[in-house]
Amino acid sequence: MFSIWLGTDQRYIDFQADANNYGILTWDFDIIPSATVNFLDLTITINPNYRIQTKTYQKAMNLYQYILPSSAHSPKMMKGIVYGLIRQYKLQNTLPSDYINQLKLLFQRFVARRWNKSLIKSYILEADSKLSNPIPSNNNADETLTNKE
Repeated sequence: MFSIWLGTDQRYIDFQADANNYGILTWDFDIIPSATVNFLDLTITINPNYRIQTKTYQKAMNLYQYILPSSAHSPKMMKGIVYGLIRQYKLQNTLPSDYINQLKLLFQRFVARRWNKSLIKSYILEADSKLSNPIPSNNNADETLTNKE
């Protein structure tokens, strides 16, 4: 089980006792509370102001096996992969500096797989621009096509 505890250490101990005194189940609380935890692909931290911050977590042994430029895949598909990764990083990273760091790492990893630097840079910049300046959706009912048109 994963939980975030914002109370005092004593209240956490009381919580453990209450959990084990309720019903027939018993819980094994063998992990000491921490302000930071890696959970799936996120590092979740409670900062000194008790605000939750997140950043992308990537295992040290991750091979980052991105598609090679020699692949027969369409260039548009590669743009989509870059956009999807950058969107994920934008959503995952509370601090802009962590987001920028992920973009740098992404660029370095693609270049290490022999992608053209200027091409990958353009894909990254285009994706970042789209995510930073989204086009507002037009939900105007007057523009909806009808069966008569």
